Amino acid sequence: TAGALGGIQGTLRRVANNLDGLPQALSQAIANANAWQQRAEMYRQSKDEVRAILGKALAALEKEETCSAQLRTELKAAQQQAEANRANRDEWKAWGTQTRDGLKQMIARRDARIAQLEAELKAARGA
Repeated sequence: TAGALGGIQGTLRRVANNLDGLPQALSQAIANANAWQQRAEMYRQSKDEVRAILGKALAALEKEETCSAQLRTELKAAQQQAEANRANRDEWKAWGTQTRDGLKQMIARRDARIAQLEAELKAARGA
């Protein structure tokens, strides 16, 4: 039994030696766990910041797309208005040319009629 007690005593010494290092090992494991937890929290915060930035960027992009679409619509309307103005200008120009030519013809006919009446009046006075 002395041998058995010696074996038990040796086993208890090994367990005691293992237990002596256990607080330090637990402390190290807790420190590692805390460090990983801090890293995880840092990454979570970083992820939240990136999400917020991307959300703002997406909102700005949508606003830009809306503004661009509105500007394209306004540009198209302005181009159509310019085309209509050109057509009106050309129409007025043609009308003005036609009116001017018509007035020139009327003046020429008037002058011819006046000359004819003057000739008739002269002939009537001379006869």
